[in-house]
Amino acid sequence: MKFRPSYALALVVAVGLAGLAAYLVRSPAPEAPPEASWKTPNPVISPPSRALHVGAAWSAETQTISPLAGSLANAEWYLPITPRSAVSYILHDGRARWVVDGRHRTLRNPPSNPNAQIAYPANGRSLAWMTLNGGALQLSAGRGPVLAWPQARAIQFNRQNQLVMIASQHVSVAGHALSWQIPGKPAALNPFVQGARLLIVDHSGTLESLAIPSGRSAVLARVRAARWPQLITAQSSGNRLLLLLERPGALPAWLLIEIQGRQIWWYRFVSPSMPELGVVHGVFAIGNAESSGNLLLLPSGSAMHPLNLSPGIFSTGPGGLIWQGSNNLQKLAGWQA
Repeated sequence: MKFRPSYALALVVAVGLAGLAAYLVRSPAPEAPPEASWKTPNPVISPPSRALHVGAAWSAETQTISPLAGSLANAEWYLPITPRSAVSYILHDGRARWVVDGRHRTLRNPPSNPNAQIAYPANGRSLAWMTLNGGALQLSAGRGPVLAWPQARAIQFNRQNQLVMIASQHVSVAGHALSWQIPGKPAALNPFVQGARLLIVDHSGTLESLAIPSGRSAVLARVRAARWPQLITAQSSGNRLLLLLERPGALPAWLLIEIQGRQIWWYRFVSPSMPELGVVHGVFAIGNAESSGNLLLLPSGSAMHPLNLSPGIFSTGPGGLIWQGSNNLQKLAGWQA
């Protein structure tokens, strides 16, 4: 029988397949990223808590909105505060503009994350923001000067339209430092909740709320500090709190903790992008927590519900939840279960 080249090719292929099969038998399956392998059954040490889960999808109802005259064209982030006050933002080149009473003012050195670092009072007559170089700047309606607060580490307006800030280890209200020192580390981006009536801090794994102005402390929960070392931000809706903690890494891990009185729920996940928290119609909204990019809604209790909606970066304020659609600004008008 003649030896043909095709036989040699078949022999090489057969040997190669046999070698590949042997390699696959010897080689273990690829491991999941370590951040996705949860080492503990419960990240919250106390009080007793339960895991949140992702429930059934809900259907979003949206509507197109028009920005106030004078806002930046093609704004990528838009925050209406009152019918006469709004902030527009072009994220990719760092331009920001405040329109108030028909006049517009450019924000100097605006933050890279406007959702967490721009503050405003309910009357829409003032605006403050954390700058890229540290400290805060404040504007008032009219032709007033820009006020600089170089020592500010975090800012918010209270329900009396006064600016509340953290400077060094003290809280300052309307420019007057309170007598007590802050124990622990305030949430990095937004530590103020309930209209700046409470300050949320992490004291070596003990999450606490500090009343303003008294400084009275209340323990919210205790977490495994070595596993969740960084308290990032806080949100509130009525008497409910939502806290976000991070474990840094190549693929960061995140921990959401929902607190309602003595009831605690939690949810762990990994995401390369920092999750975004907001409140719409009294419901917590969570972005960048789903691999699909879908927005999650957390009305109360044990389940979050994904919407058939991937807004990317959004704002939540008196005007609702707003994002830049393909051609215009969109608003979340409601949803159906």
